[in-house]
Amino acid sequence: MKSLKMFLPVLLMISGCTLLAISVITGDADISIFIIFPVFSGSTPLFVFSVILLIAGFISLPLLFFGMDEVAFPIPLSAINQQEERTEEGTAPAGAGLRSVVKATGVIFIGPIPVVIGSDSKTALYAALIALALVTVVLLLLLF
Repeated sequence: MKSLKMFLPVLLMISGCTLLAISVITGDADISIFIIFPVFSGSTPLFVFSVILLIAGFISLPLLFFGMDEVAFPIPLSAINQQEERTEEGTAPAGAGLRSVVKATGVIFIGPIPVVIGSDSKTALYAALIALALVTVVLLLLLF
């Protein structure tokens, strides 16, 4: 049940975007640009249903964060406390010399302009390439 809660917003948004793309391709909806923002307009049931799915996806986004404590802390907190007690006593726990490295990268789109944020240049480069590909696809869809 938890996996359904976590995938529901993503599923709603993907299905809404798919139906919106279908309605634009079939001519049931129009797309235009206001300053730098894409604007979709239509009145067919397919377009209205796609907008309802997108709104439901945005509203259900907080469901993604329920149950994240299990993902963020796969080790019970009691085990962490026991390891801290052992280090205070002078005995090092197993794996005390190991360090984990976390690499994180994100892309923020401000209109058609991607802003890449990253802790590692390699993953930031990958994210920038993906963002550039997305901008290219969007511009091609808008121009043709």
